[in-house]
Amino acid sequence: MAGLKHCDHAIKLREEASEANAWLQVHPRKGTMRYLLSFLLAIVIAASPFAGALASSYAPDSPMTFQIVRSSSPECEPTCPEWIVAAGSIEPDTPASLRKLLKTLGSRRLPIVIASNGGDRPAALEVGRIIRKQKLTVAIGFANTIKCQAKPSVCRKIPFVPGTPRFDGINCISGCVYLFGGGVVRLNAPGNVVGLHKGSMVIYSRDNKSFKAMKDAKRAERMMRKAKQEIATYLSEMGIKTELVEKAHSQEGVYEVPWDEQLSWGLVTGLIQEQDFTNPGACKSQPAPVNCVTRATTD
Repeated sequence: MAGLKHCDHAIKLREEASEANAWLQVHPRKGTMRYLLSFLLAIVIAASPFAGALASSYAPDSPMTFQIVRSSSPECEPTCPEWIVAAGSIEPDTPASLRKLLKTLGSRRLPIVIASNGGDRPAALEVGRIIRKQKLTVAIGFANTIKCQAKPSVCRKIPFVPGTPRFDGINCISGCVYLFGGGVVRLNAPGNVVGLHKGSMVIYSRDNKSFKAMKDAKRAERMMRKAKQEIATYLSEMGIKTELVEKAHSQEGVYEVPWDEQLSWGLVTGLIQEQDFTNPGACKSQPAPVNCVTRATTD
């Protein structure tokens, strides 16, 4: 836990520097304390493994990754909201990656923020069922994060990255829509794109790292009918209207689902702005939301 202690120690140093600064406001002529403050601030900069500005690292064509993001707002420390960001292409091994992360969380139930242009349909349905079994909240969005600048060995031990959420201009297309449907609570904003399109049948290589189109048209048609039925069954499980399936498979291109249809189909249960689990101020309330995590300083 050296990396976590490293980060927590930086938080404590920031608090000490803030207290020293307040003291200086009352005793402005104490040059010794001015020097001490400068010294403390220098230690904070050196001690924190995170540095630089917030930036986006979204790579839509890369395999989906799962990362815990903690609000970068200093106002909420030591208890701040945390959430999982799931971003990238849904691959056959995506369900295993999510299970691995959830195992590290134990009984904690962090909400998930997703951004994806789709990918493997069976994997998307499996991830959706994992999310539903865990009774997680899901929102369409992403996060701008601060990069860890410490040694890789230190960064790997820190279980989160500081960041701020983005809930506008984010895509959730194709298989992402089914993954999103797994949430017990499903939040979105009208500025995001929810897209559906007709699926295609492909054959994966044995290592699941490549695929090719299925050339047997009759076999592809049979499998497509089976896939539509599987999706309809899944949507029924999730409490979403199955007309979404017919709409998806009637499109030649991507159909951007209007906000009113997202609501009428039961795909979206609410606005993210009305249930923003990333708001650092929410952690001041009692009881605090379940995703508010206290990271106390350790020696």
